[in-house]
Parts: sequence; C-alpha cells; structure tokens
Amino acid sequence: MSLYEDLLQKQFLPHAYEDWTDYRNAISNYLIASTAADSSLAIFGAGGCNDWDLSLLAGHFSSITLIDNNLPAMKQALKRYQLESYPTIHLDECNLTGLYGSDYEKFCDTLFEQKKLFGASIDTELPVSTALAYLHQTYEKAKKHVIRYGSHAFDYSVAFGLHSQLNNMAAWIWDTIAESFRWQDERVTEYIASQTDKIVKRVNDTILLSTGKDAFFGNERTSSLNDSPISGAMECILDIKKRYPGCQAALVPWNFNPELGVTYEMLLQHVTL
Repeated sequence: MSLYEDLLQKQFLPHAYEDWTDYRNAISNYLIASTAADSSLAIFGAGGCNDWDLSLLAGHFSSITLIDNNLPAMKQALKRYQLESYPTIHLDECNLTGLYGSDYEKFCDTLFEQKKLFGASIDTELPVSTALAYLHQTYEKAKKHVIRYGSHAFDYSVAFGLHSQLNNMAAWIWDTIAESFRWQDERVTEYIASQTDKIVKRVNDTILLSTGKDAFFGNERTSSLNDSPISGAMECILDIKKRYPGCQAALVPWNFNPELGVTYEMLLQHVTL
C-alpha cells in the first residue's frame, strides 16, 4: 500500500454512522425545517452520507443530487438507506478541486526520490525547492479546473465538513514525509496553506452559483484536539461571513470520533440568496 493509499484509509471511520446519529439528526432536521418541500437539493461532498439522513431528506425534497469524487461511497450510502432504486436521488461523481489521486501519488514519489538522492537530515533546500515547484505546477493546473452546474441548478445546497478536506492531503503527505526524513522547514506547509483560501473560494463560487434559494455551510469552528483554526474550515467561515455578513448562524456539536475523544463545534451558516 502506498503512503497516499494509507492516508486515505486513515480517513475512513468504520463507526461513523453509529457515532454521528445525534449530529446527523440535528442537521437533517434543521435542513428540512429551513427549506420548502418538493424542492431540489444538492449535497456537495456527500461521500457516504453518514452526516445526512437520506431517508428523511428523500421524503422532503423532490430531487436530491449527491456530489462527490467517491462514487463507491455514494453508492454505499444509497444501499445503507435502502434507496438504491429511488428515482429522485442522483449521483454525480465530480472532482470539485482539480486535485486528483494521481497528483498526490506523484507528490509522494517526488519526495521519496529526493530522499533517495540526498538522504535524511540534510540541508533542506533541494527537497523543499523540488516540493514547491511540483506543488506550484499542480495548483496552477487545478486553477483551470472549473465546475459549472448552471445558475440556480438546485433550489438548495449543503456542504458540511467538506472544506477542511479540500486541500488537506498535500499537507498531510508533506508533514508525514518531512517528519520521517527530518526535513525541518515550514515553507512547503505555508505554501499549501496559502493555496487553501483560493481553493475554498473557487469551490464556494461553484456552490453559490448553482444554488437558487438557500445554501447551508457547516464547518469545524473549534476542535477538542487543539485551539488552532482548522485549515479549510476557517477559510470557508470567513469567506461566507465576508460575502453574507448578516447570514444566519448556529452551533452544532459533532461527536466525530468518540473512541479517540475527538469532537468538533460546527458552525452552521445559512445563506439566503
């Protein structure tokens, strides 16, 4: 198993559906209470829908589109909720960022090649320069990746727990390899962080353009792990506040991983367009 595949596997939480019951009920019922019946909904970053009760939503909305780059996870969600043949739920396998698994695999290979050439505990200038050059090329390519669903393609849209995942993999790979090889240098981490804000805004442009009535954003405002802002989540919170200063807001607790004691305080931002 490659490093990238190993990191992907670590994102999988086998008991998420059971652990997230209260959170799922809270945000699903909030959404139903805040939207008109027989309308259309897009769930951006749907994944396995452990955080959305599709059975409840299917009875309220006339059409639901699940949007994610993980098609097997979305199919598994339909199976879990026994909605495989439900005619008004649609699956859209879509990459929202223009960053692909092949990009991350190549990033890993690039860094490991630097280790083979120069070893660990060396002057970091060459591996850092190589990493920055690769990332710059990759992010420039991603900038050209534009998703358009058309103006007001959906009545409502939701994106919960999505933005913290949009640009986390590159940082995760760098941190893992740099720690292993003792490359103590913050320039790559800082560069990746500088790109997160741009990616978040592009994805928000996509979500907001495609929404006709209301958009709902849910982001990790605080974490039980530390007091540091969560990359991607905080950028989204600030972007929505800047675009819609008077939007409604609510706090929802998310018992993310009880086994490890990880909880989040989610800020729910409700935007009326």
